[in-house]
Amino acid sequence: MDQVSNFFENILTVEANEKESDAKGKTTQNELKQSKLMSDKSKRKSESDFAFWTHKKEGNDEQKSTNTLLTDKLMEKIISMVIPMNVKDQGALNERLEMQKTRPPLSVNLISKNSILLNSRLSVPFETIDGVIKFFNWDNSSFTVGILLVITHIILNPYLILVLPLLLILINIMVPHYLVLHPTDRSVLNSMYFQRNPVPDDGPALRESEIPKPVPEFSNEFILNLTDLQNHMLLYVVTYDLILWGTKEFLFYKDENISSVVFLGLLILGLHNLFVLPKVVPILFWYLPIRFMLVISIWAVAILFHPVVRNRLLNWMYNEETRLYFVNLDNQIEEFLLDLIVKVDDEQVKIETKQVEIFELQRYDKTSKIWELNGFTNDFYTINSPMRKLKQEYLKGKNNDKNDDEEDGEKSENVDINTVPHINAIKPPIDWEFNEESWKLDLNVNDWVNSNLLADLVMIDTDEKWVYDLESLTTPEFFRRRRWVRSCKRQSSIKDINQSNSGSVYSDYLL
Repeated sequence: MDQVSNFFENILTVEANEKESDAKGKTTQNELKQSKLMSDKSKRKSESDFAFWTHKKEGNDEQKSTNTLLTDKLMEKIISMVIPMNVKDQGALNERLEMQKTRPPLSVNLISKNSILLNSRLSVPFETIDGVIKFFNWDNSSFTVGILLVITHIILNPYLILVLPLLLILINIMVPHYLVLHPTDRSVLNSMYFQRNPVPDDGPALRESEIPKPVPEFSNEFILNLTDLQNHMLLYVVTYDLILWGTKEFLFYKDENISSVVFLGLLILGLHNLFVLPKVVPILFWYLPIRFMLVISIWAVAILFHPVVRNRLLNWMYNEETRLYFVNLDNQIEEFLLDLIVKVDDEQVKIETKQVEIFELQRYDKTSKIWELNGFTNDFYTINSPMRKLKQEYLKGKNNDKNDDEEDGEKSENVDINTVPHINAIKPPIDWEFNEESWKLDLNVNDWVNSNLLADLVMIDTDEKWVYDLESLTTPEFFRRRRWVRSCKRQSSIKDINQSNSGSVYSDYLL
């Protein structure tokens, strides 16, 4: 981390020197010559002096802090450019971003500092991991058998689980630290049981109490912790990949039929555990030897991890005949469950389709006495339209003559309403795609007018399928519209989709 930080600090230092040189380029020629002479003298003086560290003075502290701040900002910009923004679960990402606002931003120096603080305190977790690995690998048979005996006693007498943490504190913390204050008498080294059962000194304390401290940065234990951190990262990676490998065929709807069976099974099991299991468990504990079965299972798992048994088991698992046997068994179980629970007829599976609408809007020009295309929009733009009501109030408040009012109104109407000049420029709703090649004129005018409660506001021309505004003295402009429809379906990422949803107007009304 320090190397990365120094690298970016060098980059910023070079940029700062370049900026300073550009600023000096604005000075006069005499000042340039004088500065060049002074720089040559300082250069010759520095070359003759081998104490390179003398160039770092107290005046550079401010520049160093500035470089550090700029380094952090540069890192943030680099990360923002590198991290992809097309994240599927955008909601979860937004929640994390909101939480991140209350925390310090990304910083190379902070990462380096926190990594050192963490690594200097990781001895106990790594010792625990080594103990677990030692247990399952049977490196010390006495240790493994002893742990199994402790687990067996805890299963047979569950109250011992409350005693175990207290014993661990006494044996692993308090007894060793007491031996630090009262070391054993080295004159009894010839004793047969001295190393296994040392006898502490019963006199006054001979040493001072030692409080555990973080491991120094320049120590073998720190390097060992760093090495363990590097290697034990794979424990999470292997566990994550193993869980994903075991569930990818069942939980993520790779095959909808299989995942549907799993969903139904988990739902039934959850309801069973919620309502039935509390009544069944006491009966099972009364009639079945649950503790004995649990003890046998734990001993069996530990024996399976023995190197001899484990090698034979792995050889059997990776045998080709074994693999084919389990593949055939899995296929038989899958076919049985699908035939039993999920009966899907492929002919009945239909793609989800809906219909979208768009309105062709025309405005009557009183001067030329013709209808002019105003564009295609997703709004009825009838006299009760909020946008149109605001425009009417605007036109009423004008104090100019009538012609000027109409011109201003026409300009403002064309500007404010969201339209496109061509129907082919209309894009489908977001996450949808058109299922038909072209738009179709809706011939059932009365249906969409009545369903949208527009019958009292418009006049219908059943021949040409136009819907006109009712004439009113308060209406300065006259519009007509007709409805176009087109079928669309949900957009799928399984096949290539070249259609882009970038456009000025979307048909966002799904029927």
